[in-house]
Amino acid sequence: MADKRGKASSVGVGATPDATSDDELARIAERAVQARRRLCAELDPQIFGHPPMELLLDLFVAGTQGRTVLDASLSAHAPQSVTLRWLSQLARMRLVEEFPAPARDPDRGAQPLVRLSEKGRAALRASLTMLALHPTDQASEGQSLAR
Repeated sequence: MADKRGKASSVGVGATPDATSDDELARIAERAVQARRRLCAELDPQIFGHPPMELLLDLFVAGTQGRTVLDASLSAHAPQSVTLRWLSQLARMRLVEEFPAPARDPDRGAQPLVRLSEKGRAALRASLTMLALHPTDQASEGQSLAR
């Protein structure tokens, strides 16, 4: 089977797609956000809602384009003040960075954008890649941790 670049791939029927591609990892991040939102809707969002994780996952999906603070707060289902506090904390941890909006983007105006830093993107890629493991890999990994 050939991958997106036309190279031969060892992915067969029932195997996990190339988990290292950003597109696949973005789909996993979107599913993780949807699962978290469903859990919050069905149970107590005060317990199961976690704005910083929602922000990190959303910024991973956004890629290098970033998000405005307003867009980020909407995705995190949190007030802007809460989002600003978390973004500030994540910036101190060097997981996110602020950058100016392109001058040609009238929808975003002068509002700065936020995106994952290289460190934040690498951390999310590693975690999302773990979620993409084949179920038997996850089971055997769990068995080795239980020993």
